[in-house]
Amino acid sequence: MSTTAYQRELARQRRIDERSARYDQAQELLATFQHILDLHREEFPPAVRPLAPAPQQPDRAAIYRHFEAQALKGVGRFKRLERDQARRKAAAWADAEAARLWQEQTHAHAQAQGWLDHCWSQLCANDRDAVMETLTAAFEDNEAPSAPIGVSDDEVSLALLVPSIDEVVPERLPDVTQAGNISFRKISKKDRAAYYGTFVCGQALVTVREAFAVTPGIRSVRVVVLRAGRPDVYGQQRIECLLAVAFDRVGLAGVAWESAGAVDILNQTSHELLFQQTGPSKELMPLNLASEPGLRAVVEAIDLRDLGMDSLQSPGSAAQRVGADQLPARPSAGVTPIDQGWARARLCRAEVERILGSDGSREQLNRQLTVVIEPYMNDTKDLATAAVKQIVDTLDPRSDLARSNQVTPFLENVLSLVGQSLEQTGSRGPFEYLEQMDGVLRALENAWQAADMPSRTEPTRRQRY
Repeated sequence: MSTTAYQRELARQRRIDERSARYDQAQELLATFQHILDLHREEFPPAVRPLAPAPQQPDRAAIYRHFEAQALKGVGRFKRLERDQARRKAAAWADAEAARLWQEQTHAHAQAQGWLDHCWSQLCANDRDAVMETLTAAFEDNEAPSAPIGVSDDEVSLALLVPSIDEVVPERLPDVTQAGNISFRKISKKDRAAYYGTFVCGQALVTVREAFAVTPGIRSVRVVVLRAGRPDVYGQQRIECLLAVAFDRVGLAGVAWESAGAVDILNQTSHELLFQQTGPSKELMPLNLASEPGLRAVVEAIDLRDLGMDSLQSPGSAAQRVGADQLPARPSAGVTPIDQGWARARLCRAEVERILGSDGSREQLNRQLTVVIEPYMNDTKDLATAAVKQIVDTLDPRSDLARSNQVTPFLENVLSLVGQSLEQTGSRGPFEYLEQMDGVLRALENAWQAADMPSRTEPTRRQRY
C-alpha cells in the first residue's frame, strides 16, 4: 500500500471513530434528558406484613439413623431379638427428639413472627421510631440524599438535597443536521431552567412515592427541597431552600404517572406549595425564608449530616446569628455517644432477630443471645458514662439545664435510671430487653437535649411550614 493510500485509510478511520464517539456522546446525553423526564415514574411496591421463615420439619430419618447406631452399639449381628428391640427403642427416641425439635422451631418461629407483627403494628400506627427507621432505610439508595425529619400523627416531614443545575442538566442537546450528521446545539436558558425544574419536581415526587409505599399508616407527606448555595462573604457555603410542598396519599391515587409530567403532577396534586421563579427563563430561585418563619424553623432544624453534607451551614444557624467566636466551646459535629448507642441498638436488634429466625435448640439460641446481649449491656453502661461526662464537660451555659442550677442532681438521676434499667433486664426476654435499652437511650437523649448538646438523633424543632 502506497503512502497516500495509507494516509487516506487513516483519515477514513479517524472519521469513523469521530462519528462513533459523537454517536456515543449523543446517546449519553439523550439518556440523561430522558432520565430527568422519567424520574417521577419509578414504581415502589407497597409494604406488606412481614412473615418469618416457616419452620423446617426435622429430618426424622437422619435422627433415627443416629439413635439406631447408638442403640445397636455392642449388640451382636446375629442377636435378632435384641436388635429388633434396639431398633424399636431407637424409633421411639427419634419420634420424641423430632417432636421436641419441631416444638422448639415452632416456638422460635412464633417468637420471631410475634416480633415482626409488633414492628408492623408500630409502623401501621405511625410510631415515630418505626416510621423514622423505615424511611431512613428506604432512602439509603436514593439518587438525591433524603431523610425524614419529623413525624406528627399520620404526617411525615422529609428533607431532600438536590444538586445544582450545572451538575444535572447538560448545556447541549443532540441534533441531526440536514446532511445527516450528529451535532450538539446549545440549549436556551429557558429550556435548561425548565429541565432543572422538572428534575427538582421529579426528585420530590419519587421521594414522596417511596415514603407512601413503605409507611402504610402515613396519609400526608411534607417535603423541603434543599440545595447547596454559593459561599457567603465569610467563605461559608450556605444551604438554600428551593421548594416546600405537601402531598396527601389520596391526592396521588389514580395519577397517570406514565403520561403526566412531573411539574403538572406537582402543581395539580400538591398543596401548600412554595417556590420562586425569576426572569424570562423562569429559573428556580431560593425561597426568601425571612418571610416564611415556619419554613425557616424547619430548615434550621434539619441536620445536614443526615443528607451527607457535613460542611454546609443552615440559613440562620446559631453560628451565623451570634458569631462563632461568641459561642462557648462545644463538641465537634461528629458522631455523638447517643448516635453510637442508637447504631449499636439497631445492630443488636438485627442480630437478635437473625438468631431467633435461625435453626437450633433452645439452649443453642439462648447461648447465642447471651453472646450478643451481654456485650450490648456493657456498651450501654459505658455509653451512659461517656454521654454524661461529655454533657458535664461541654455544657452550654445558656441551656435550660444550666440555668436551672440542677445539673448534678439531674445527671445523677439519669445515671440512676440507667443503672436500674440495666439491673431489671436480667430476667427479661430478648425483645423486652431491647425495648428497655431503647428506653435507656431515650433517657440519655433527653439529657443530651436538655443540655442543648448538638445531636443527630432528632431535630429539636418540629414546626410545620
